[in-house]
Amino acid sequence: MSDPTRMRIILTVAQGPITVSDIANKLDLSVSNVSHQLRLLKQERLVTGERLDKQIFYRLIDDHVIQIYSLTKAHIEEKNDKKSQ
Repeated sequence: MSDPTRMRIILTVAQGPITVSDIANKLDLSVSNVSHQLRLLKQERLVTGERLDKQIFYRLIDDHVIQIYSLTKAHIEEKNDKKSQ
């Protein structure tokens, strides 16, 4: 979750099943970069892919991924707010 590109991919995948090409287009990234990041996310069991004909649609393993992201974001924002005071 420390990599901004992976976080952008996670947030995109969280919107619903999506292909590598669609993620790449949406985030203005190369297909090879997205594929590499998805492979890492799959290894960490954050996303999964489901084949439909010739395409693989990626989705989050479960809602806990977004809950972790939301809590992490809130924690960072709270920490930054305290620093700026």
